Amino acid sequence: MNILKYSLIGAVSFLFAACNSGNTKVEKAQTTTTSIIELTAEQVKNAGITTEATAMRPISKTIQATGKLEVPPQNRVSVSAPIGGFVKSTNLLEGMHVHKGDVLAEIEHQDILKLQEDFLETRERKLMLLQELERQRLLRKDEVNAVKSLQQAESEFNVTQIRFLGLSERMKIIGMNPENFEKENLRSTLKIRASQAGYVTSVQANAGKFVSPNDVLFELINVEHLHAELQVNEKFIGALREGQKIHFELANQPGKKFDAEVYLIGKSLGDNRSIRVHGHINGNDLALVPGLFIEAKIETGLDSLPSLPMQAIVRFGGRPVVFEGLSPGKYQVVPIEILGEEDGFVAIKPSNKEAWGSRKIVTNGASAILGVLINSSETEE
Repeated sequence: MNILKYSLIGAVSFLFAACNSGNTKVEKAQTTTTSIIELTAEQVKNAGITTEATAMRPISKTIQATGKLEVPPQNRVSVSAPIGGFVKSTNLLEGMHVHKGDVLAEIEHQDILKLQEDFLETRERKLMLLQELERQRLLRKDEVNAVKSLQQAESEFNVTQIRFLGLSERMKIIGMNPENFEKENLRSTLKIRASQAGYVTSVQANAGKFVSPNDVLFELINVEHLHAELQVNEKFIGALREGQKIHFELANQPGKKFDAEVYLIGKSLGDNRSIRVHGHINGNDLALVPGLFIEAKIETGLDSLPSLPMQAIVRFGGRPVVFEGLSPGKYQVVPIEILGEEDGFVAIKPSNKEAWGSRKIVTNGASAILGVLINSSETEE
């Protein structure tokens, strides 16, 4: 089953000029929407002109929408240094792809070394105070020492334990494991790694630059969950459903089609009286980049309308027309509205209300007839 996109265009109504020329006769129309072209049998054969009945095909009713490509907030990563320092090295360039865990930069500062020293000193002091606390507890059990001595030992141990836990968490923040950290691991540099895979979209660091935890060094974007973020007018809200198909084009690549599916519909209206619709994109095309503007159609149902092969449609005077076969070698110009096209077929709506089921439309050789019509019109002028 061929599904055609539904996109209404304005009505067509114009006058075709006609005249006689050689063996070809073009009769002046009796109405404002008809021109008759007559060809000889030889001309019909040479042009390969054939006709067929207009078929009724299922047409997708669609909602027009505009928007842009976006990624979820969790797929945009701003990378900062967890501690102040000087950038020792970085090889990143905008557009590069990095994997989770890759080294983005290396920074150097004495505060990095001091944090490790404080951690090791506090850990040693905690072990010493724990031994003293156990000793005071044994002495108190035998009533050898005063209660105050035991309380003082407990207080000193608790204070040191709190400091040790705080330093352990700070070690984790800068990417060091406090559980197996030893004095042999002391260093003044720190490697900043990617928390997830993605593409580098911004580089704000260079060798020798001092950076603080407030500075954004790099920005990464993960396009795995790229989606279409559309704005739909409020009058179409009732027709929106999750799972509906979306077909869209990039503003910078008209004609190239992409597919998506509605997976989330907003629950509030924006300032422009529109609702936000998120579409999950099918496939992973490298041409799709966050921020690109798109024009989309959301399929909301099916209708049945006349359709013809694409080659049956020609343009005359800037308007779409087809040629109806009235008898062998005799053809009538019929203005139409184009409702959409897909898979080589065009959905049409005639400018009059005549039935199309019994009408024979030229499907091959329409451009040849158009050439005769144009030449005749120019001769008349």
